[in-house]
Amino acid sequence: MSDDITGNGCYRNAAFSLSGEAYAKLDDLDKAEHWYKEALSAKEDHIPAHLTMAKLATRRGRPHDAEAWFSRAMKIDPTEGSIYQHYGQSPSPSTRHADVIRSKESQHFHQPPFVLGMIWCQLRASQARQLSR
Repeated sequence: MSDDITGNGCYRNAAFSLSGEAYAKLDDLDKAEHWYKEALSAKEDHIPAHLTMAKLATRRGRPHDAEAWFSRAMKIDPTEGSIYQHYGQSPSPSTRHADVIRSKESQHFHQPPFVLGMIWCQLRASQARQLSR
């Protein structure tokens, strides 16, 4: 594929991401991971690609890898609310949601209030799901 007009990897990134999505839908997670990593090599600061890698790691039963991908995304842009939304929605050790809310030193407390609201809602939903089992 030739370089794109913008020179910042956007077209290649999109093509690689779409390839990864296609393989993920076919349940070929090895190929999906390969193409998502190619997307990141084209544009290292692309937050959606980091979130997708986190979801893929979760799907593959690698929660610690998922946490690392979420953490990388947070370092790229700590103010991006969608990162915390996806982070809050992902399966995790049962205490993580509460830890995010309780930690006064956490970078999450520097986020807009709606982000904390989303995390709190996810905590409550997680607790409700656990009680219904």
